[in-house]
This record gives sequence, C-alpha cells and structure tokens, in this order.
Amino acid sequence: HALYISNDGGATHAYTNSAACVVFAQKAFNFAAGNYVFSYDWLCNGEGSSTLYDYLRVALVPADVELVPGTALPTGVSATALPAGCIALDGGMAMNLSTSWATFTSDEVAVPAGTYNIVIMWRDDTSGGTNPPAAIDNFSFAKIACAMPADFHAVDSLATTTSVVLKWTQMSDEDDFVIRYKVYGAEAFADSVFVLNDDSTTLTGLVPGTAYELQVAAWCNPADETAIGKYSASIYANTKCAAVASINQNFDGITEIPSNANILPVCWSFINTNTSSSHNYYPTILESETFAHSGSNSLYFHSSAYASSNGPENQYAVLPEMTSVSDKRIKFYARPFSSGSNDPCFAVGVMTDPADTSTFVPVYTQCGYLAEYAPFVIPLDSYTGEGKFIAIKLDVAAQGGDYTHGLYIDDVVVED
Repeated sequence: HALYISNDGGATHAYTNSAACVVFAQKAFNFAAGNYVFSYDWLCNGEGSSTLYDYLRVALVPADVELVPGTALPTGVSATALPAGCIALDGGMAMNLSTSWATFTSDEVAVPAGTYNIVIMWRDDTSGGTNPPAAIDNFSFAKIACAMPADFHAVDSLATTTSVVLKWTQMSDEDDFVIRYKVYGAEAFADSVFVLNDDSTTLTGLVPGTAYELQVAAWCNPADETAIGKYSASIYANTKCAAVASINQNFDGITEIPSNANILPVCWSFINTNTSSSHNYYPTILESETFAHSGSNSLYFHSSAYASSNGPENQYAVLPEMTSVSDKRIKFYARPFSSGSNDPCFAVGVMTDPADTSTFVPVYTQCGYLAEYAPFVIPLDSYTGEGKFIAIKLDVAAQGGDYTHGLYIDDVVVED
C-alpha cells in the first residue's frame, strides 16, 4: 500500500491534467522540542522544471494553520515557500519529474514543542503534465539523541578585546556542550571548551581585533570527551579592536570576496550613505592584480554616475583606532578608477567617532590628475583634536557633477 493521488476513487494512480487541483493529506502529532530526522519514499512526475506547475510538497504545519483544498494554492504556499511557522520536509523545494521511487531523508530539523500536522500536498494546474502524480510510502521520523543545538550565535554587544559571549538553544536531553573554535581562515579547529549545564558561555583569552569561526555540539557523555554530537554550522564573531600604534595594510590575504558586499580588514570600517544596493557597499576590497599596487588586492572606492538620484555618495574608509595621531604620518599609493577618467577628489582626515561623518576633520585634500599609482606621504601633526580614527574620504561633492568617480588605495602605512 501507499498514499497516492487518484482521479477515479483510488482504482488507478493517475490525475487529470486539465483540471486545477490542490489537495492535502495530513495527520496530527505532538512534538517535544528537539531535532528530528524525517524520511519517506516518493514518486511524482507532474510538470515543470525551472518553473514548477504540477508537484508534491511535504511539510510540518502548526495545528492552528489551516490549509484549504481547492483549485488555488493557499496564501503563502508555493513551490518554494510555506506560511510562517511551517517547516519544509522536502528540502525547501517542491518535488516532481521522478517516475520511479526515490527516498528522501532530511537533515536534522529543529522542531519547537507543539502540535503539528504532517502535511502532504499535491498541486496541479489547468494544463500540461504527465502521469504519475504524487505518491508517498514508508513515512517515518525520529527524535535525535544528543542533538545539535539550535540558534547558535554571538552577542556582539557583549564582545570585548579578548572575549566573546556565545548562546544557543538545547535541543535534546543533554545539557552539557562543547564549543570548538579557530581564527577565521585557519585550516583546523585548534581549541575546544566544554560547557557544563548551561546554554551560554564567555570565551576568554582571545586576540584583540580578530575574527573567529565557532561551532557548538552537545556533549553526549561528560565522562568521555570524545562522545560529542554533531557540530552546528559555523558562526563568526569578532573581538573588539584594541588601539594600535602603527598600521601596515596591503589588503592581501582576503579571498573569495562576494560581489555587492563590503569586505574590509578586521577593525576597519566604512561609511556610505547611498541608497542604491549596487553602490552602498563601497569602499571595499577588490581582488585584482590589475588594480593593486602590490600583491593582488586593493581598497576600492567607486561612486556611480547617478549619485544625485540615490543620495550623497561621499565614501569613507576608517582605519583602526590609533593610540595617538598627531605624532604619526600616513603613507599609501593611490590611482584613479581608470586611465583618463574623471580624476577623483579625496581627503585624509581624523574622526572622533568612526560612525559620524560630521566629526571628520581633513588634514590633506587632493583634487587633480593622478598618473596611475602615485605615492602619498601625509604628516598628521597639523591635527590638534582628540580623534583617534584616521579616515580616507572619496569626496564626490568636491569633484562635482554626476560622473563616475573611482579610487584605488594600496599599501597603507601609519607610522611615527
């Protein structure tokens, strides 16, 4: 026996592809909070590949969520979406185009305590499609012992220069845990901390201004340090930055930089008030030997030709906090966006608040021709304020006009 779609009262496993239909089979279960694995056999041909028209969906649906059968999908239900509170048991995507039995086994699924319906849904539209329709068999689920904790996260507001605070949610009877961690980018997890009878911990003895990768697992048997459950996905946390006396940064060593995202060295920050998602993440690191003065990366400022329609686009790269400023000088190389392009205006200054552009006090400005990379050596002894944050500003307003402005900075050194 199996559960299947039929257009003749169960005599045959077939559907009529010219009539729209949305139907559900469901059964209620009371779930204790925990992690579960779900498994079943399925087949379903139907219709659609890149766009799905006739398909099977399987989900865990809170008992108070009503799914009404008919000819139209219920609100919030599609081939890739479910209403709030529902948990996909099909990998998050409708299933079809399989004419032979296949087995689906979920990853660990975190289920909050409550009453849920296991729901099996069949949907077909008004045209096209090929038999057979959906069928399900051998459905099972089990709660995982020593389950992977859920909602593992760092409390950023509680980080110090040498510690981070971590929290998670217990998902099985085990109430002891192990945290493993490493400096971001290191090959292997080098350190572990065991946490007894708690769902949070403060990890201490860390290096200031450093990014860490961390995972948590349940400790299945406190008498055996090797009896550890499945580790969570990695999270990332930064210790706060301590003030530094010098900086030497060529932006190399950072790879796999995503597009349309701000990536900067640890303890650097940026300000860009433009509202366009295509331009509000500059300045960022650019991985390209073509535009680097040395190595493969540089710091890239870029202002679109449409700044006036998206708000002001002056951009700031803010360096780590310094122990002092007026006894320093900053050295770097700079070049324009492209040879022969509008020459960028930029300024070097100091800020008391790295998040507030009104505190920026310029000590040097540059508006004029740059022949490829040019060296700059800028003493900071003219600064008389109390700021400790040196910043480089792409000054679109000073340049004027709705032009495309760009600037590459590399090999930044701050020294006595």
